[in-house]
Amino acid sequence: MWAVRLPSNGNSKVDLVMHSTKGQIGRAVMVAGDSDFVPAIAVAKNEGVVVTLYHGQSCHNDLRLAADESFRIDPGLIDSVRL
Repeated sequence: MWAVRLPSNGNSKVDLVMHSTKGQIGRAVMVAGDSDFVPAIAVAKNEGVVVTLYHGQSCHNDLRLAADESFRIDPGLIDSVRL
């Protein structure tokens, strides 16, 4: 699997919706914690995009539930991906 960072208009939520509805992405990986992304995630998932969320200790429950999978960023996760 490979990834590419798509051009941004400066608004991540709009970018997620735009790239999803244009069929430009099949997976979105995001780092967030508040519920502002929930509507954009719903649109992306409706377009068939798989959404993976990474979040800190404090994360809105609606956001966790909206994502297909979520992972808490903690020392164990950081150690597991350290090069």
